[in-house]
This record gives sequence, structure tokens and C-alpha cells, in this order.
Amino acid sequence: MLMNEISRYSTACDISIYAVNDKKVLFSYHENKIQDGACTLKVFIMLDYVRQMQEGTIKGNELLEVTKKNFATGAGTVKFLSYGMKVRANDLVELMVAISDHMAANILIDFLGIEHINQTIELFGFENTKLLKKYIVPHNSHVGETTAYDYARFFQMLDHNEFYNKDCCNYMRDILLSQKYKDFLAEPLMEYKEYLDMQSKSGKVDGRTFEQPVNSCVNDGGICITKTGNYYIAFLSEIHAQSDVQMTEMKELMHLISKKVFEVNLNNEINIC
Repeated sequence: MLMNEISRYSTACDISIYAVNDKKVLFSYHENKIQDGACTLKVFIMLDYVRQMQEGTIKGNELLEVTKKNFATGAGTVKFLSYGMKVRANDLVELMVAISDHMAANILIDFLGIEHINQTIELFGFENTKLLKKYIVPHNSHVGETTAYDYARFFQMLDHNEFYNKDCCNYMRDILLSQKYKDFLAEPLMEYKEYLDMQSKSGKVDGRTFEQPVNSCVNDGGICITKTGNYYIAFLSEIHAQSDVQMTEMKELMHLISKKVFEVNLNNEINIC
């Protein structure tokens, strides 16, 4: 049934999905396909911030200036601050992830260095993930790329405290837990008594609103916390600019996939691929 639902969009969208627990793959579909990562790349910016803190390159509470060159519309609150004001780096990290603040991300990219961020991504073995440029919304599209496999693996490593130490991973998990936008993979799970919460990062780009329409993205991924054990899921979708598929349709598909993966994990079923 799920494959039939996904195949309905095969000519209008690029979709990749990967879900795994500590024992087996729960669902996979084109998990190694490289796609527009959009706001999912912000978790890797956060990872580089943690790395530089651990290595002593930065203190983490530096005051960083709000500048015009980093202006971006869309999500966030930093865009409402006056140029010249300063915000602490650690506050920008929380804003970047919790409310997907684009300007916060841009300031941090300048602070940390895009090359260093990509070195961190490579260091931890995310072979098909790369940050390409800043979030100068709405002028820039395709700011980065990743795969469903890399994205789900990030959350699996995070849950297993594989990024330096438990304190570092707790710090990142707490920020992800506070993410405001949980209407994709998390929302349909709230009806289950076994569901507890999701430490996640989602992102979407409505490319049809750009002056020259580009592909739209609806992405999400995270650690699904349940009473019977955690699992890790990533869903990336890129809707072709000229297609008739609406972003709400992709959200409905994400709900369907999320519920089925949850049930498979809960009941210890075989791979539903």
C-alpha cells in the first residue's frame, strides 16, 4: 500500500525515506538519493558549533553582529532586530534549530566558516551531505544537500552519544526537542499512547513563491521517542516546480509513512518496504 502511495508521485516528486531502529531497517525508499536538504542542514551547523566548542576554537557565547548581508525573510525573529545589534552565539544556535531562524543560521555560518562546517560533516562520515551556501531567502534555493540515509544516521548517532560525549549530545537533543514545527512526522503519532515525543528538525521551501519558480521541499527527520524504544526516521521530498502536486499532499504522505513506521516498530513487524 505504501509503495503504491509513493509511486503516485514518482513523476512529479523526488522522495527518499529511511527509518531504522537499533535492530533493523523499518522502511527504506531511495535512501541514498541526494536531495535538497533545505533547513535539515541546520543540524550539521549545530554539530560544527559543538565541535568547535569541544576543540576550544570558540567559547560559544561570543556576541555576533546582526548585519544586512545576512538578511533573510521567512522563519525566525532575528530579522526584526536592528543592524548592529549583537546576539550570543549559543542563542543563535537555539533560534536556528528551535524556530528554524534563517538569519541566525547565516550569522553562524559566517562565524563558524562554511568550509569548517563541511569538514565536520565529512569527519563524522556523512558522505552525501554538504552545505553549499547561506539561507539568503528568497534569493537562494538549494542551500545544501543530503540523503535520507545520512539524515536518519545523524539522529541515530546523536541518540547513541557518538558526538563527543553525553553532555554534548544532551545539549543538541534538548534543542531538537524544543523545535516548534512538528506537524510533519510527529503530528500523526500523538494519537498513540506509546508515543512520547520527537527530537527533530523539519524544513520546507515553497519554490512556487519565488520570482522564478524552483522545486519545493518538504523535509523532516528525528529521534522518535516511544515507551517501547527509540527509532530514527528521515523523509525528504522535492516537488518539481512544474508539477500539480501540492505541499499539503506531501504532508499527508508523510503522515501516512510516519504512522506505518511507528506501528512496524511498535509491533516488531518485518520491513514494510
